[in-house]
Amino acid sequence: MKIKNWLLIVGTLFLINLISGCSTQLKQPKIELSTTYFDLGDINPDEGKRSETFFVENKGTDILKILSVSTSCGCTEAEVENEEIQPGEKTKLTVTYDPSIHPGLVGNIKRVVYIQSNDPLQSEIELELVGNSLPSSATTNEHQTDEHHDELKDFEISPLDVYSKIQKKENIKLVDVREDNEYEESHLKDTLLLSVNKINKEELEKLGLQKDNEIIVYCRSGRRSATAYEELKKLGYTNIKSMAGGIVHWLEEGYPVELGKKSDSPITSYSNKPIISIDPIEYDFGKITKAGGIVTTTFEIKNIGNFELKIEPLSTSCGCTTAEIDSTSLQPGESTTLTVFFNPNYHKEPEGRFSRTVFIESNDPVNPESEVKIFIDIEDAK
Repeated sequence: MKIKNWLLIVGTLFLINLISGCSTQLKQPKIELSTTYFDLGDINPDEGKRSETFFVENKGTDILKILSVSTSCGCTEAEVENEEIQPGEKTKLTVTYDPSIHPGLVGNIKRVVYIQSNDPLQSEIELELVGNSLPSSATTNEHQTDEHHDELKDFEISPLDVYSKIQKKENIKLVDVREDNEYEESHLKDTLLLSVNKINKEELEKLGLQKDNEIIVYCRSGRRSATAYEELKKLGYTNIKSMAGGIVHWLEEGYPVELGKKSDSPITSYSNKPIISIDPIEYDFGKITKAGGIVTTTFEIKNIGNFELKIEPLSTSCGCTTAEIDSTSLQPGESTTLTVFFNPNYHKEPEGRFSRTVFIESNDPVNPESEVKIFIDIEDAK
């Protein structure tokens, strides 16, 4: 009898522990969107930005943490009101579409909002927005006369203005903030080299840079030089500019560089690494006209590695070119579509054949910044 009672007690304790353990394991957040698809309908670009509100809800039993919110194109912005959501609660997700980013775009559009969270079952969910962009009442001539100088951010300077300063022999200090091997491939003449990761008080003093010097920093695409600008500001430098579009845009404009020994980084191992593959890497639109408006083409991006490929927000060498991508997270073997738009009416373009570049940053350790190029020849560029 005592043995039976003892077995009953042990069994009861085991059952309690089992239930308790299951309860602990089931305590987790669960993300849910009020909708995963929304039709914006007709979009009149003359009415300015279009904003819509959605809701992110926590259907789980633990705190839901929003880790990041990104979009497929720079014309679309999204933000959540709260980044931590208690079980059973919800927060606002505001999405804003700005048609002025793609002047002249007419027809169907698709934009995607990506939301990453700590939901263990679906770490990323998507909200897809579609719509029909209507023609603007602005005339083609208005687009042609608008030089769009406001495409530059406050801290940026165009390659044209940098070249002009060099030609006038102005007292400027050019600083290349890329890595040694990139500098060796090509660089602007009379440039100082200081990797963005090495910017500090001591290194700047070694280069003889004074805090009131007119300093122009540049990199490959303009992203690292934007970071360098911020670092120099923190250290008390007061007259700094970052060259928009980097050395790629400089070359696109046909300005000269000095060449050094090209250094290729060998691939040592593909073990547990994402590997980005792009097909094609160039596209030639051939001859186009301003009257024809925006032209588009697509590229396939594929992860041929064996680890998740994560793609950062896209950037381009010039405001006349924009790009959007269907998915920013690719599992091994998966592919996605990159769409590139070129607007011949955005500002005055060079005569003859020229190129523009889309920069694709990812967590590929061998090629962290890939690129695709488009080539254009505008018949009525004059």
